[in-house]
Amino acid sequence: MLPNIKIRVYRGYTHGELIIPPTCPVGFIAGDLVRKLLSERGYDPRTKRWFIQKQYMHYDTRTSSLKVPIAFFDDFVNALREQTTVEIEEHKLNDYPLRKINVHMNKQFKDREWQVDIIKKCSEKTPGMKGLALQTGKGKTYSATKSMINLGYAGIVIVEGLVNQWIESIREQTDVGDRIYKIEGFKSVADLMLSDYKPDIIVASLGTMRLFCKGDSGYQDLPMDLDGLFRHLGIGTKIFDEVHKAFHAQNQIDLRVNVPYNLYSSATFTQTNSDARRIFDRVYPVAIRYGINNYDKYVTTYTFGYRGEVMERHVCRMRGYSHARYEGQLLVKQAKFNKYVDECLIPKIDAYFVNRYKPGRKMLIFACTRQFVEALVTRLQSHYEDKVVNEYVEGSSDDVLTESDIIISTLQKASTGLDVKGLITALNTISMMAPILPQQMLGRLRKIEGEELIYLDQFDMNLESHRRHATARFALLQRMSKKFQQFYSDGYM
Repeated sequence: MLPNIKIRVYRGYTHGELIIPPTCPVGFIAGDLVRKLLSERGYDPRTKRWFIQKQYMHYDTRTSSLKVPIAFFDDFVNALREQTTVEIEEHKLNDYPLRKINVHMNKQFKDREWQVDIIKKCSEKTPGMKGLALQTGKGKTYSATKSMINLGYAGIVIVEGLVNQWIESIREQTDVGDRIYKIEGFKSVADLMLSDYKPDIIVASLGTMRLFCKGDSGYQDLPMDLDGLFRHLGIGTKIFDEVHKAFHAQNQIDLRVNVPYNLYSSATFTQTNSDARRIFDRVYPVAIRYGINNYDKYVTTYTFGYRGEVMERHVCRMRGYSHARYEGQLLVKQAKFNKYVDECLIPKIDAYFVNRYKPGRKMLIFACTRQFVEALVTRLQSHYEDKVVNEYVEGSSDDVLTESDIIISTLQKASTGLDVKGLITALNTISMMAPILPQQMLGRLRKIEGEELIYLDQFDMNLESHRRHATARFALLQRMSKKFQQFYSDGYM
């Protein structure tokens, strides 16, 4: 047995802290638990070994504090009690001096039927974590915003890539006016700290908050750390948008702050990596995912198996399948690429978009690489001279979304948070097995009364990797679709 020592532990709203100095004899027990419970592993096929690629904890060397997600806090405390003779001294993390705000929803916005109970639940003044699991197009942004306004405290929305969109939405839905502040880049953080200004609502870039958390790139020289800034501003409500996208980064923020009211928004509460999914499901259990049972099936899905001309050995390496390589093989020869577009894609575009086209209706095509997107745009522009065909990639103007009939984009640009008005057809050309992306891609089709929305997916039957991916992907699409039908061909058609 270990000598009798005293360990102070602190319970917060999103994380717990255990004060364990580096020389403390119980450190090895905590370390074993971190490796067992809070580590995400990866496999290196070259060395044929597993390695730890992420850990969902933080050790603060300044305070000798091991910070773990609140869902795992009792595991650590109980392990110390059961395996040692340590005396556990339990405390509550200090609360922030919450700052009340006077912001109201604009009267023209009304709750939809399926939002009422979710907003009511997320507006309850019961501290902790709540998930908004509304389907894409069901108003996650509105529901999160109204819940924050109902709670009545200074709030922060942390979002990846959609900062301006969130600010515009909050200004449209509320009377916040100029009492909203954007955190994006080092200067915006420094300016806020060095001023007396305390905005009612902050919309912050996840990338900036990630750097702030790490405490480098100049952030270590600021007069406050992340927790100090939140305390200074009296933050009472924190919203994470698309919580599935950067789980580790959001976890690191939650480990550093102690906000009482926490809302986590996503249409796809899951992770691809099995270790990350196990941790994710503990941190955001089904019991707090409000709205998860309100899924509305309104999309018709057609999937196609074709026999292509790419060889498996050209697209698979030790690290697995690469669709970028698949597209690269199609681009090796112009005739090969033209045949793929003309015989595999254009018949689908004609049948499921062009033949039912009317002004204002649009089609979205997903491709993997920017090079392939550009080649598709060139080929389809020459074929559809009466249609506006454009790429939507990094750096593209959002005007493309309103001016185009056919939009060709990448997963990085268009799989999440993209709202294309009048979108009636989406076509995925990418082979993948990840459970999150197909849900996000299908979610680009927002319900339009009186209009059939069609999602198209395809795979190369000659490739074992494509067949394996398709089995998993199509099973998911079948569960999410109003109607699901599969077609197979001996060629591209």
